[in-house]
Amino acid sequence: TQDMNFSLTPESREKVKSVLQASLERLAKGDQSARYATTEIEQPHKNGGVVSTEVVTTLLLDDAGQPYAVHGITRDISERKAVQLRLHEINEQLRFKLEEIEKLQVALQEQAIRDALTGCFNRRYFDETLERELSRARREGYPLALLMLDLDHFKQINDTYGHQAGDEALKMLVETLKPDIRQEDVFCRYGGEEFVVLIPRMPLAIAADRAERWRQMIAD
Repeated sequence: TQDMNFSLTPESREKVKSVLQASLERLAKGDQSARYATTEIEQPHKNGGVVSTEVVTTLLLDDAGQPYAVHGITRDISERKAVQLRLHEINEQLRFKLEEIEKLQVALQEQAIRDALTGCFNRRYFDETLERELSRARREGYPLALLMLDLDHFKQINDTYGHQAGDEALKMLVETLKPDIRQEDVFCRYGGEEFVVLIPRMPLAIAADRAERWRQMIAD
């Protein structure tokens, strides 16, 4: 006990006692493998600090098969622990970098299909989506409406008030229509002042009424 008090920190002493107690209980039940145990602990160092060690204990048995002593071997694993800690830190840094890369990839993918000014899908996305939506509509037998919008006299706005005013007009158009765009609709800026809306599962007559309502909203 004196040797244990001298060679172990209080926390490690309790840990070793717990390991030995568990080994004795297993051994009493006939588990011979319980004679051997390996655990990692902290031990006082002669320089006044604490060193990480790996302790391998063996219960020594008498002729009657009863434990009478403990044989322990310790080895310094400070360097291994330091390497493990550094490896853990590097893995955490890598995980963080991977998360950042994934976020950037999502952002780049979004930028590739979005119009930077209005936030609508761009023509590239429309071209990729149209054929797919047409095929699905034919396959499932539902109507598919296509609306094209073009702002009249847009060049006149730019020439009179400047391109910044023209940009604001385009953004206002989008903000005006957005609340009326369904989740399944595909709202794209086709180019310049031209917009297109792909509307699945909407009959032509209803789509025409909707287009007229939008025309009036934009005119107002």
